Amino acid sequence: MHTLWKRITIPAAILLCGSVVVAQQTPNRPVKTGKSASTLQDDTRLQTLLTQRLELLRQMETIYRAQYRAGQATLNDVEQAAIAVYRTDLERKHTHAEQMGLTQQWVKAAQDIRKMADERVKTGMATQVEAIKAQAALVEAEIALERMKNGS
Repeated sequence: MHTLWKRITIPAAILLCGSVVVAQQTPNRPVKTGKSASTLQDDTRLQTLLTQRLELLRQMETIYRAQYRAGQATLNDVEQAAIAVYRTDLERKHTHAEQMGLTQQWVKAAQDIRKMADERVKTGMATQVEAIKAQAALVEAEIALERMKNGS
């Protein structure tokens, strides 16, 4: 056997060893073609929970907006509720176009919040810090929109 190895060239030895490795790496296993029933069930449950959370957050946002206009809630309450609505909705299954639309709605909501803050500052019901914070939240939403457009 020792003399046999002397006669085999290095490329032939590599080829011989390589075919053994390939043969060992290709076992006869069935190919998986899709999600298992439990994975689909888990995914359905997740989507249901996200939808429930979204509806609750929308209710909370509506209440906070009304309370903010009446001077009973903070701008932070409104902003956090609005951001939670859009982030939760973006976690749900959507096409890219739908995600883009949601992000555009987020920008619109941030613009509305900024206008509310500006109005309250003008009437003396809020500080300039609230207006600046609303502007920062708007810029955050615009950044998310730009990222969505660029695919990053």
